[in-house]
Amino acid sequence: MSRPPVPPEPDPLDAAAAAFRAMPVPERPADAVVLARLTRESLSGVLLFGGSPPVALADVVKAAERHKLVKYKMTMTTETIPPAGITADPPVTTFEMVLYADLRAPRFRHVVPEEVRGNGLFRSSGYTVTDLTRDRMLTVFATELTDKAAAPDLSERDKAVLKSVGPGGKGARLTAIPPRQAAQPKQTLLDQLRQLQDHKEAKREPDGKLVKYTVPGKTTTEFHTADGVTTRELDTTTVLWVDPATRLPVRMTTEVVDPDSPRRPNPADPKFTTLTRTDSTDFEWDPKLPTGVKSVDDLFGLTPPAGYKLDDQTKKPGEEAAPAKP
Repeated sequence: MSRPPVPPEPDPLDAAAAAFRAMPVPERPADAVVLARLTRESLSGVLLFGGSPPVALADVVKAAERHKLVKYKMTMTTETIPPAGITADPPVTTFEMVLYADLRAPRFRHVVPEEVRGNGLFRSSGYTVTDLTRDRMLTVFATELTDKAAAPDLSERDKAVLKSVGPGGKGARLTAIPPRQAAQPKQTLLDQLRQLQDHKEAKREPDGKLVKYTVPGKTTTEFHTADGVTTRELDTTTVLWVDPATRLPVRMTTEVVDPDSPRRPNPADPKFTTLTRTDSTDFEWDPKLPTGVKSVDDLFGLTPPAGYKLDDQTKKPGEEAAPAKP
């Protein structure tokens, strides 16, 4: 999340300290007065945050730093809002995945749930490992044809889909991260929390038994059009919910608003507004590794499991692909 630079402002802490030094020293209050004051302030914290002291974003960062790995569910929703009189098709698209994130290095593993695709002709499942420390991405996939694929009366369209998919099976593809993406800041989830911590406009408020932070911001996005690549800053809003008992995130949403969607082929077309929302839930800190995975490095490894044919697109012509993991 990037922000334009702002001119330095007078430090309010220095001004407050100077004013404090200029004040006359009052007489020491009685112990009973001090006790009453501390009790009142502690009680206000209990009433506001449901029995726990206020949680600062710095506390959230410290709590997360004690862990090495986090697993959570991510739901990405894109809503297209067209001008009056125009219908968007589809108006809303949703995509779900389970994500493992390395908290010490920018490495991620996206697990895509099994789904029936291709007009019900085949099932697909798999995962993608993105290792930004090496600028590499491994996609592992399995395809299985359904009973419908064996039907004798398939349409020509379905036959074309089956031909493009092939007979099914297991495969993997290793690719390089595109240079433009590789040049972007490489961040872990901890880095994102630290950015929220440093944001001056973070707003804290109670939300039931949780503590809720709302942080406005900007994000720089590249769009590829017929005229080339354009870069624009879009408004973002990040909302973070924290459990005051553990001081760890339990949910985080980020919404990006694009009032001039790149769906328009040319500037003369009507403007669309696109809202892209990422909702991260079901956080598990230092979770159990998936079956067959022996370590965190294995979880984010760039070698496919045994039985998966690897298409190594990072090799030059004539070079051999790396062997599959035994």
